[in-house]
Amino acid sequence: MQKTMSSRALRIRIILFELLSTQALITSVKTLYLLHFLMKNGDISLFKLVFTFFAFGFELPSGYFSDRYGNRYAVLLSRILIAASFAFYLVVPSFPGFLLANVILGMADAWESGAKDSYFLALCTERKMDYQQLKIQVTQYGYGVNFVLAFFSTILYTQNIYLPILITILFMWRLPSCSWLCRWILTLGLSKALKVFCPFQDKSWGKSSETSFL
Repeated sequence: MQKTMSSRALRIRIILFELLSTQALITSVKTLYLLHFLMKNGDISLFKLVFTFFAFGFELPSGYFSDRYGNRYAVLLSRILIAASFAFYLVVPSFPGFLLANVILGMADAWESGAKDSYFLALCTERKMDYQQLKIQVTQYGYGVNFVLAFFSTILYTQNIYLPILITILFMWRLPSCSWLCRWILTLGLSKALKVFCPFQDKSWGKSSETSFL
C-alpha cells in the first residue's frame, strides 16, 4: 500500500517543482542562442508573436482538457510539451525548428495556465495546508534561485551553448511529476550521455489518483 505523503514532504516537493522547473537558465541567453544560428531580429520577434498567439489560442482547449481529464494530467502534458520545445531548440537549430518550438511552448503555457495552481491547491487542501503561504515561500526562494541560475547561465553558455537548455530539460526530467512516459519522450532526440542523469525510478510515480502526482 502506498504511504501517504507527509505535509512537510509535499511542501518540499512543490517548492522544488516550482524552483527547478524555472526557465531562468535559458531566458538570459536565449537571444544569444538564436543569434548564433543566424536568426534576425525580425525572426526573434516572430517567434515571440507565435508563442503568444498559441498560448492564447489554446486556453479554451486546455481548460476543456483539465476539466475532462484532471489538472494532474494537464500539468504533466505541459511538462512534456515544454521539454519537447527545448528539444527542438537542440536538435533542429534552424528557423523552422525554432518556429515549431515556440508553437509547442505556447501550447505548453496554455496547458499549465491555471491547472498547476488548481492541482497544487487540491493537494494542499487535502492535507490542510495553506497554499497561499506556500506560494509566498516559492516566490521568496524563487528570486534567489533565478538570480543564481541567470548568473550561471552565461558561464555555462560560454562553455557550451547547449548546456543551459540541456540542464533545464534535466531539471524537469528529475521531477516526480514526470512519469515513465515523460522520461521516455524526453529521452528521444537526446544524446546517450543524458542517460547517466536518469533519476531513480520511484514505483509510486504515475499512479492514477488525481492527488498522487507528487
